[in-house]
Amino acid sequence: MNARTLLGLALAAATVAAACGGEADSLSYGGTKRAGGKTSSGGDGDTSSPGGDTTPDDSTPSGPVPTNSPAGKEFYTTNVHPFMAQKCAACHGAAGPGPAWLTAADAEKSYAQLFQVGYVVEQSRVIVKPAHGGSTTNVLSTAEIQKYNEWVAMELADGGQEAPPNVLEKLGDCFDRQKFDAMNLGQWRTTRRTNNNNTNNVTPWNENADTCTGCDNAPCTTCHSADAATNYKNAVGNPILPADNTFEETKLTTPAYITKYFGVSPEGKPIASDSLRKKAEATRKDKAYSHPMFTLTPNQSAALDAFVNDVIDKYNAGLCGK
Repeated sequence: MNARTLLGLALAAATVAAACGGEADSLSYGGTKRAGGKTSSGGDGDTSSPGGDTTPDDSTPSGPVPTNSPAGKEFYTTNVHPFMAQKCAACHGAAGPGPAWLTAADAEKSYAQLFQVGYVVEQSRVIVKPAHGGSTTNVLSTAEIQKYNEWVAMELADGGQEAPPNVLEKLGDCFDRQKFDAMNLGQWRTTRRTNNNNTNNVTPWNENADTCTGCDNAPCTTCHSADAATNYKNAVGNPILPADNTFEETKLTTPAYITKYFGVSPEGKPIASDSLRKKAEATRKDKAYSHPMFTLTPNQSAALDAFVNDVIDKYNAGLCGK
């Protein structure tokens, strides 16, 4: 990394601290933090209107999930899912307000969901995430962290070259720059919350323009130009950083920027993580001064799917990681 890039990252980090209140773990406006084969990255392609939640209903039962590690799945079901359901599902189920990646009543579905969002790795965000969302009971205990890590170790050992880190690190070789640029990440912007554009009728809902910095038509780059803490990189259009900074760093597995676009199935196949769309849906359910609300236009959603599906197609054709 050259000196110009290092300087740019330092200045971008300073910008993040100034615009986002200096929170290292998640965006915080007003002091409240809130954590979340060919595959579509989810939804119906149009999440531009409030109330268009595309998250599957938690009540829909799932069938058995194929896996490289039957022993790992059994360990998860017996030893990990119970405390995950207790501590995480209330906010990270389909009802939100956090991004949906766990189903309390369905261990099979939750097992696959954790792979999809990239949490079946060493130093998973599940175990490093501090208390958030105004709660103090959503942090795993030392014993629970040990169980979670034991489960991850089983999955990685049994998965071998098809384990999540090994699959994800190959996908960057198949990134198409034209399709990546077509997402126009520099134009992704926040939407100010009002009383009539929310999914959940949360009170208080309105955000005060005088105190809600970055909540009204602010580019996502304001807070995500150098944001390893939330595993999302978007510095497109940042004049300080190189033009290819976001494209290249999105390929990284440490920090796991790539998981905002791609996950891995329990049997080692790349799939769409759907994390960005899930986050957009979650922001329409959350209260004022949490993560700013944002929506994806139909064009942005279609471009997101086109980029993700192109990479997955190339991986399945054996064109990545050669």
